[in-house]
Amino acid sequence: MVDLILNLPSICGETPILLKSNSNLSVTFTQEQCAALLSCAFFCAFPNQQLHLTYRSVNFHTLFQEDRRTGATKSKTSVTLIASQHCLFIYFASVPDGLITFRRFCLPSSSIPAWSRSTARIAHITVTDNQKIEDMKNYLQVDFANKFIGGGVLNMGDNSGRRSIKCVAIDAIHFEQPEQQYTIANIERELVKSYCAFS
Repeated sequence: MVDLILNLPSICGETPILLKSNSNLSVTFTQEQCAALLSCAFFCAFPNQQLHLTYRSVNFHTLFQEDRRTGATKSKTSVTLIASQHCLFIYFASVPDGLITFRRFCLPSSSIPAWSRSTARIAHITVTDNQKIEDMKNYLQVDFANKFIGGGVLNMGDNSGRRSIKCVAIDAIHFEQPEQQYTIANIERELVKSYCAFS
């Protein structure tokens, strides 16, 4: 892991582009590049979040601290953190070959349907309740779990056991007051992001 950081300039070559809001961009990494960036995150080598308030911290400092949320038990937190660390060590021990691509999609306002005037029929859907999505073939997994991609999986664990080749991540907003999600603005936001993701 240390060697990956020391060789970061030759492994990554240049600073990866940021997939900013309101943009259609993609970035592709080799898995060695991913491992090098993950090593930086593990050793908390990325700049302090306070210097970049518009970006979420990517450092793995949460791997080294206990969960202080209300109701969190110390033993459960410890088990989850140890499992997360173990997972990373296994990954670093045998970095596979291959490419990983991250894409960000943005729907221009001119492409957003006028929902209230739409005469389009709802497409036919099939509901399968006897199979897990992980076992389905040729399907995309859609992750609505959290405002941030990955949510709290790293330090809080992933009870869903998500592992996939291709996954669509759609941010979810936590509403302190549940009725807020039914305002016109929030309903339109949900429609637009789902329309963009499923298109």
